[in-house]
Amino acid sequence: MIPQHPTVLDVAAVAMLLRCAETTVEDRARRGDLPGLKIGESWVFPAGALTVALDQLALDQAAERRKPVLPSARLVPIKG
Repeated sequence: MIPQHPTVLDVAAVAMLLRCAETTVEDRARRGDLPGLKIGESWVFPAGALTVALDQLALDQAAERRKPVLPSARLVPIKG
């Protein structure tokens, strides 16, 4: 019997939770963005570590959005 709130999630469960493709979950796990363990050919994700990582990613991205946007170019008057 699977517990109501599992402590370990598979790729399909994480993809459903994040509303993304399973391949996205696997790619993010490979890059280290999501805390997963590769057991055999399958990825598993400890629910607690996933929650902590998602919290941190959200805080990091919010901090990036709060940074002032610097101009990408500068206008220089043309002499002539």
